[in-house]
Formats: sequence, structure tokens, C-alpha cells
Amino acid sequence: AVRFVCSGDMICQHCPNRTADGCLLDGCGGTVAQKDSEVCRLSEIECHSVENYRSALTRLRSKMDKKAFDILCSECRWAKLGLCSFEKWREGVDGLLSS
Repeated sequence: AVRFVCSGDMICQHCPNRTADGCLLDGCGGTVAQKDSEVCRLSEIECHSVENYRSALTRLRSKMDKKAFDILCSECRWAKLGLCSFEKWREGVDGLLSS
């Protein structure tokens, strides 16, 4: 099971852009909390809920299309640098779900 939070989380904990006041990158395409909230809304998952990881990922995969991905991620520097794309995201999710 995994808890869905709509703020900086354990993934962010060692990021050099994370400060006591929040993320230094907030404002570059939205805030972490805004993006997390939108992913939860899209997946029909409540922030702070505990869900089965595989079923939540399956639900997100069925709801996330290229248009939604672009809205959420087009301003992200990873996307701008070509390090992330809808196709790469989908490939990663499919790999996780097939294991």
C-alpha cells in the first residue's frame, strides 16, 4: 500500500531544491502540491488516502493520456530536456505493471 500526499514527500526529501519553505522550483510550471493534486484528481484518488499501489497505477494509466500528461508536465525541465515524455512515462508504467 502507498499513501498519496499532495506535497513534497520522501521522493523529494534529498532534493537540493527542497528547502524549509518548500520547493525552489515551485512556480516553474506549477507547484509540487498542484501537480500532485491534479494527478490524484485524474486518478480519482484522494490526497492522503492509502491505496494499493498496483491498482492505483493501473487506474492512473487508464486515465492519463498524452493531453493530460502535456498539461501536467509540459513546463517541467525534465520534459524540456527530453528526459521525460508521455511515451517514456507509459513505457515505465507498463514495465512496472507487467512485473
